[in-house]
Amino acid sequence: MSDSHPPLHPPSHPSEPPTDVAALAAGIAAVAIALFASPGPYDPICFVTSLTLLAVIFAHVAPQRRTPVHSLAFATATGLAFVPAVGFFAELALGSAHIHDVLNDIGTDTRVPDWQIALIWLAIAITTYLIDRRKQRGA
Repeated sequence: MSDSHPPLHPPSHPSEPPTDVAALAAGIAAVAIALFASPGPYDPICFVTSLTLLAVIFAHVAPQRRTPVHSLAFATATGLAFVPAVGFFAELALGSAHIHDVLNDIGTDTRVPDWQIALIWLAIAITTYLIDRRKQRGA
């Protein structure tokens, strides 16, 4: 059976090797998990790191053609990369959070409950998956 899709990630330049998307996703997951699994509030470093991870995802993975399973992987990795940035804003939004404490990483733990982080991840993953599938069908 012939697949009509182009390679998952052709190099942008003929001499450039293709991106190893699986390795890239594993690295992104490791960094994101390290950020939100460590004790302490979500701080500006979490936000900046999250933006960097998202830039890598959208530069190297987003332009590719994907099957539904690859779209699911893309969506869940994107959701995971978003968590530290959203966690930073959630820290600021909570009534007990003081911006000085968050900005200076003062405190022993995050004020954002784990269930909220899980819901944030799920909402971003589902939204990204639906947008990506629509884009993939239209491509």
